Amino acid sequence: MTRVTQTRGMFGMPLGLALFAFGSYSPQEVAAFEVFGMDAEVSGYVRNHAAINLEDKKVPQNVEGEEIGGQGQLSMNRYQGLLNFQLDGDNVRAFVSTRYATETKTPYLKKLERASKKTIVKATPTSAPVPVLSALGPVCQGEGALPSRNCAPGLIQTDLGGEFLDDYYDEGLVLREAYADFTGVNRLFLRLGRQQVVWGETDFFRITDIVHGYDQRWRSFFELENEELRKPSTLANLIVEVPELAGNLQLIYKPGGIDGSENYGNELDLAGGRYAGQPNWGVNITENIAPYNYHGAAGDVDDDEYGFRWSGTFGDVGYSLLFYRGLIQDPIANCRRTLDAGSTVQGTTVPFAVDINPACQPYKEVPEGDGLGGELIYARQSNYGGTFNYYWMFADAVLRGEFLYQPNRPWNYGTEVPITIPTYMPQLPVAGAIPLGWGTIDVPGLAGVIEKDTVTYMIGADKTFDLMRWLGTDRGSLATIQLIDQWIVDYDEDDDIVEVLSYGQGRDEHTVFLTASLLLNYRYDTILPSLAGGVNLNGADAFLIPAVTFVFGDHWRLAFEADLFFQNNTKKIFGPPENKTHVLGTTGDSSVFLSRLSYHF
Repeated sequence: MTRVTQTRGMFGMPLGLALFAFGSYSPQEVAAFEVFGMDAEVSGYVRNHAAINLEDKKVPQNVEGEEIGGQGQLSMNRYQGLLNFQLDGDNVRAFVSTRYATETKTPYLKKLERASKKTIVKATPTSAPVPVLSALGPVCQGEGALPSRNCAPGLIQTDLGGEFLDDYYDEGLVLREAYADFTGVNRLFLRLGRQQVVWGETDFFRITDIVHGYDQRWRSFFELENEELRKPSTLANLIVEVPELAGNLQLIYKPGGIDGSENYGNELDLAGGRYAGQPNWGVNITENIAPYNYHGAAGDVDDDEYGFRWSGTFGDVGYSLLFYRGLIQDPIANCRRTLDAGSTVQGTTVPFAVDINPACQPYKEVPEGDGLGGELIYARQSNYGGTFNYYWMFADAVLRGEFLYQPNRPWNYGTEVPITIPTYMPQLPVAGAIPLGWGTIDVPGLAGVIEKDTVTYMIGADKTFDLMRWLGTDRGSLATIQLIDQWIVDYDEDDDIVEVLSYGQGRDEHTVFLTASLLLNYRYDTILPSLAGGVNLNGADAFLIPAVTFVFGDHWRLAFEADLFFQNNTKKIFGPPENKTHVLGTTGDSSVFLSRLSYHF
């Protein structure tokens, strides 16, 4: 067996925030040999992720039970291995990538699982209870509490739990990619099989990277290699070179029903785990409140998806134009208005019809399944977009941009939506517990879905600065800055669109972020400090990510990172409405310190 040195970089080689979370890649050795006269390579890594909470997880003011806390505790201890095998022949190339991942159930994760199985909510209001007559009988309403049917003091226990460690974090052995490349026909490149197609930049603010969803349950959006979180798909990928027009045409066809449902759309931590939006640690939304429906009238994973991208140059400008028709990446909620008599929710039969959400207007169909609030769906969406990059000699900088137009994009609306909790909820077996308890929780966004033309765009710049004299670096330091805006074109404040599902902050016409980053280089690129940060200009919530990567030879990498979040508002009460939490506000009390040790081969 011989060894050759080969540089491995990220898919698409983006210059966004992802590049700076742990520094940059360096050359590494790849095992090369021959199989039946064809060139073969084996590569991969063995890796450990570890994360320590820097803040306590505050228990919502009206929830009792075990305090979550967590500051200084280990929230992630993940072991992961990747094995790639590549075989090159005449005009054909085969590639297979497998990944194995498992996690240690730390004491902190055990505490989250216990909390998710038993959420106990105070029924005693913080203000004088006011009985209100309804079809359910008298319902007690009071600020800052989960109301009870008879306005008596006591507790109601909700069973919202699930084994999210086993379901979401312990991945086991999975096939990441398996495809074949064919190059035997002049000007044509064809890739068939399970693969990843990257359009545009691939950091947290992905605008035109829309072919695949992302799994952000085990690791939030700051993972360095975007391909670790992206969900591969089985598809046909054809590229036609057109040198006469200084470009190429890429055609994509993704047949429905081949990949499993879990391979579609973005998945956030909605199970109450370590990356759950505050204050929902221990609250499993997808288990009981709004499970996923992958076969809805608005969008079905069994339907085919397709698109194209033209990439070329015009003078000194590199550009691309694209279209994609498929499931939208971010799920929306289809609300449930009524529990019919005899229907089953959370495994319990409802004895009589209950109008639990009078404000609800279901989207294209009435939800099925066991979700008390409804269901999460991925709607089918047409997308039109493009990118550009240009070297501006006067500033010695690269200017770049992306845009995406989505006609009739669905949004959830309703900043105050009270939902009745019916009697089948388990009762706490202690003195003072409320028999046949009824209550309401407020779930913003569950009034329905409204379609709005939406434009998302990014303008950014990359520039290398000479900081060697000031900071003692070995060479120039790369800095980036970018402005991201999501614009609802036909915006109307009366539409009451929510910015984040289950939070009461209304969406503005423009949702704007400003981000910047800086990468330094020391000891011949073996010590790589970096700093990245961003701010939501709507709510002034911000994040800051100092990081450093140490490179030891061709094999070892050790990285440290702190994800620091700064919020103007956090949701402190479970149930009643609030109207100040923007998208970055959901990261409240979630700052962490991470380490990543990797051995590459």
